Order: sequence, then C-alpha cells, then structure tokens
Amino acid sequence: MNKLLKEFLSYIVTESRVKREVGAVWQTPSGKWSAKRADRTQSGFATKDAADAWLAGSSAASAEPTGVEKEKPSEPTTQPTGVLQRIRQATSSLGKLAKSFRQRIYSGEGQSIGTVGSTQGEHSSCAAAQDFIGGRVLTVDGGNVPVPAGITDANIEKAKEMIRSGRGGKKLTEYELTNRAIELAWMERERQRYTKAGSEPPDDSWLRYAYRSGLSAVGELRDNPDYNADMRATTAAMQAGEIPPPMVMNAENRTSTISYLKNMMDNSSTPEERTHYQTLLLAMSVAEDTDTVVHFINKDGNSDILLVSNKKSKNDPHGNTTPTARIKTLRQRLGEDPEVAREIVGALEEAQQIIGRGGDAVSTSREHFSQMSEEDKQSAAKILQQRFKKLPSGTGGGTADYTDKIVGSRPVKSAMQKLYCTDNPSKCRNGKALGDIPKSYQRSNAGKAFIMAVEDSGDTSPAILTKILGKVGDTAQESDKALLGPVLDAGQQTRQAAKDAHDLIVSRLTDADDRICQQSPSRCTDSNGNSINGPATQAYIGSFMQDTHWDQYICNSDDCTDQDAISARKMVDIDGNKVSPKKFRECLASISGFSGDTNSHDGQRELWGHLQRNLVVRAGEDSISVRDGTGTRKIGRETYRTKGTQSALLTFLGKDMTDCVTTR
Repeated sequence: MNKLLKEFLSYIVTESRVKREVGAVWQTPSGKWSAKRADRTQSGFATKDAADAWLAGSSAASAEPTGVEKEKPSEPTTQPTGVLQRIRQATSSLGKLAKSFRQRIYSGEGQSIGTVGSTQGEHSSCAAAQDFIGGRVLTVDGGNVPVPAGITDANIEKAKEMIRSGRGGKKLTEYELTNRAIELAWMERERQRYTKAGSEPPDDSWLRYAYRSGLSAVGELRDNPDYNADMRATTAAMQAGEIPPPMVMNAENRTSTISYLKNMMDNSSTPEERTHYQTLLLAMSVAEDTDTVVHFINKDGNSDILLVSNKKSKNDPHGNTTPTARIKTLRQRLGEDPEVAREIVGALEEAQQIIGRGGDAVSTSREHFSQMSEEDKQSAAKILQQRFKKLPSGTGGGTADYTDKIVGSRPVKSAMQKLYCTDNPSKCRNGKALGDIPKSYQRSNAGKAFIMAVEDSGDTSPAILTKILGKVGDTAQESDKALLGPVLDAGQQTRQAAKDAHDLIVSRLTDADDRICQQSPSRCTDSNGNSINGPATQAYIGSFMQDTHWDQYICNSDDCTDQDAISARKMVDIDGNKVSPKKFRECLASISGFSGDTNSHDGQRELWGHLQRNLVVRAGEDSISVRDGTGTRKIGRETYRTKGTQSALLTFLGKDMTDCVTTR
C-alpha cells in the first residue's frame, strides 16, 4: 500500500482510540499542531506556541483561534507533499462526484440509471451502507443489533411504540422489535432526506430494500473472512473522508472509480501494492453487472472494493441481454461445429422475428389510446377500473383487488399527480400536490391515471404496465372488446410470441443434438456411459450461464485470473440476503449433483463442464433444470420478451437456486 496512506490510516485509527484530555496539545503527521479545550478541538496550528496561545485564549466557541495558519489557495502541482495532501488528491475528485450524485438523486434532478425507483433504491442502499459503517452496535437479549449512524435511542423507542400498537407488534421478542424499530427509524430518516431536498421519496418497498441491502453489504464485509476487511480502519478512514463513500455505478461514477484506482496504483510504493490495485482494476472491468461499490480497508492496509450486484427480490433478472448478443456467444461456442452453429443461430434469428411480430403491449395500447376520443377514453377508464378490482392473483387461480398496487406504482403515481393537479390546481404547487392525494380520489381515478401512464411511457415499456395489461386481458369480458380490443389482445400476443420463440429454440436444439448423437454417440455420453447433453444444448447452456454472469464465479478456462479477482471482492444482494461467489458455487454444485471441490481452479472447470452436460431446457416452460428425468430441480430460467421497440432476453435464477442462496 502507498506508504503515506498506510501512515495516515494508522494515525486515524490510533486517534479513534485515544481519549484526549482538555488542555492537551499534540502534533499530527502533517506537521501541524492540535489542541483541545472544553468547547472544541482545533487543528491546523503552524507551531506549538500558536496552539498553546489558542488554548489559553478565549473559550467562546465562535472565537477565531489565534496563531492558526490560514488556508491558502491551492496551486497546481504534479508532486503533492504531505500525507493529507497526497491522500486527498487521490480521493477528492471521486468524493466530490459521489456527493454531487447523491444530491442530484435526493433532489430528483438526476435519474441516470434504470427506473426512478431502482435508481433511488440503489442510491439509498449506498447511504445505508455508509450509515452502518459509521454506526454502533446494541446488545439485545444476548444478540448484536447494528444501528446506523444518526439513529438515536429516542428514534428507536418512538418506532417501537408504533410497532407495538400495530398488528402482531406485541408478539415480537425484544430482539425482533429492536431490529424492526431501527429499520423503521432509518427509513423515516432517509425519507426526510428526499423531502428536504424537494423531491418525492421512494415508496416503502424501495426504502426497506435499501436498508437491508446496505446492512447486508456491511455485514458481509464484517462477517466473511474471504473479503479480509478491517472494519475498524474502514470506519476511521470513511469518517475522515479519506476513502470514497459507497457509490452507485453509473457510467460517470464507474469511470471516476477506475481513475481513482489508477491513481492509487500509480502511487504504489511496492510491487505487491501495485499488483493489488491492478487486480482491483481487473475486477472492475470484469464485473459488468455491478450496481454499487463499497470502498473499504483490508487487513493488509490497502484500500479495497466490494462489488455488489443488487436484486430487490428473488424474481429480479440476473442477466439482461438480447437474442443478437446470444447469437454472437453461440457462434463463438460452436466454432468447432459450424453446421450446428448455423442451425441454432438461424433459430435465434427466427425467434427474434417471432417476438417482433408479437408486438409490445404498452406500445400497442399507447397507440390505441392516443386515437380514441375523450368520451371513449373515459369509458375505457371505467372498464379498466372495474377490472383492476378483480385481477388474477397468481395464487391458486384466485383473484385480488390490485387497485392500490396499481396506483402506487411509479408510472401511475406520476400520472395521478398530473391528473389531481389538473382537477385541483389550488391544492398543488409546481405540478405536485401539497399534501397526500386522498385515497378515495386515487381509487376513483385509477383507470384514468393508468391510461395517462401508458400514454406518457414514450419508447419505454414499464414492467408494471405490461404486467397489468396482461392480467386485464386474461380477465376481460366480451363486452370490453368494443373499446379495448387491441389493448386486451396485446398482452396475450406478447406472451404467446415469447413462448413460441422459446419452443422454437428448444425444438431446434433437440433436433440438432438428435442428429449428432446418432452420428457420433460418444459425443452424447460420459465416460460411464450415461447420457449427457449434445454439443448444441451444451453450447446453449454455456451461453445462458455466461449471460447470467456465472462465469464471474466459476473458472471455465486455463486462465482463472478474472475469477480470482472477482471472488475476493464480489457479492450478490437479494433483498438483504448476502450471496458470496463461494456460496453461489456451493449451491450450483449441491442442486446439480456435483461432488467436486468448487473452490479449486480444477474443480471449478469440472463444475462448469458438469453444468453444461447436465442442465436442460424444455419446451413449454422457461426453466433451466437438472437432467434427471423429472425436471423438478430448477436451477435457472430465461424469458424472451419485447423491451420497448427491441427484443430482450432476460435470465434469472431458478426457484431451487434462489432458495439455496437466500438461506440465512
């Protein structure tokens, strides 16, 4: 590590342990002098005499200390001198960018990645991580309970009272009650950060996710020895502003983080230190699915990074690619079988056309609504409003009232603001309601707001709108079709197109492998004579695993440099459940029946080959399951769908895989 950085971190860690008495005077590593009196501590004196003079002077907190060297305007220099100056130069630009980015998100001025909700959620998860790094720990019923910085005992007690007065609150143990109260208190504090900045805060589901995600990341650093984190040094360095705060990895922040790491590498004083920062740069370049980064100090004294892939729920996609990108991957994997490559690539190209013919539910609906008269649009809104009250619930074939969920979704909520302020201008300012929009108004105008949200969607296709349009189509009555015909058909057509595309791929894979296995049986059996996937299916499974980023955790080539760099500093967070690369490999092995060593390079290569040979895709379902004759062990899944005007291929973890990695 940079010698100056190590010296400074050693100093701030020591200072965090030292209790200075009133009247103390001491020298800092920068050569300046500090002094402590009853009302405050003052640093930056040029000489000890100046510090002594200030100590003996006025005790008023607002008095200007005498003898303090005034800070001069900095001058450009290519060779900074002094510990603090060197460290600050390495981190200042990244720290300023992080602060600016946070302010833009809190104020609602900058939504640079994903949806508004996901951007706010990931941003707030970084705020939560920083709060936990600077927080404290309570002992409750013999267990440790982390408390984020800024959450007071009074905040916790107030939240406890609210929980106790609610349903089931009195049945909670003190440990459970304290944990929930701290979460509730932090959510309220984070909500106020948005409100004070003049923007609408995320809904409770995103705030809860942010809290748990931040807690998960810091907990993984603290509890998992594989990351080699020194949390005492991390806390001291972050509080002093000498390492960057946790950050969302949009394009700007990613570029600046890479520049910061290059700066640290260039200032390295030993070959080992330089290699360390080269490894961090490699990890940054390989981990393309990184959503947030937490900077920390490891036990070797080096600045390090934790790369986090954030998933709000178990159903979030782990890969988001296109059939075109999959075609490119398959061509590479089937290089030795050009005939099979042509056949499977041709099937993917045909699948793209099928998906395109299916259309996009939101785009179709937007076009239909835009051509309707206002009178017909009002009638359509009433029909939608009636259907919202009885949509398929997805459990046991029942139905449920989705109205509140629909009006609470981000696109419909935004449309509801416009609608309410049009009807009630005196109760709004700058296009936003001065208070909460009455529940009765929202429910009675759900259909209007939904149509407005669809019309405002532009070239995007918000998932919630597509989902609701599909549900409405499934429960529509014959009388609805006069006004909503194209709208009702669009969702079903889109789903059918995705199913047809998937079935086509499976059919072509099966045909290709049947032909190969007939010609060369040895290519479709293992050394024990057991049946395995043919070359076409193996290549397809390999491309699925690559698109789902499993190649970050499993070495599948002679060179394992990339995977080694990732394994030491990567985690996936699934709704507050922390998943390390090691746990990920263990679950893949357990579910697929692999008994080798998943931590060694040779074992990982064997695991990759085992998965390619023994995972299968089946027509009529989107699951990637284990080849055991039953298809009941679900290890992954994939979905073809439209995304705006483009075709998309989303990859997910299967149910058994998700259950395994989220087991606490």
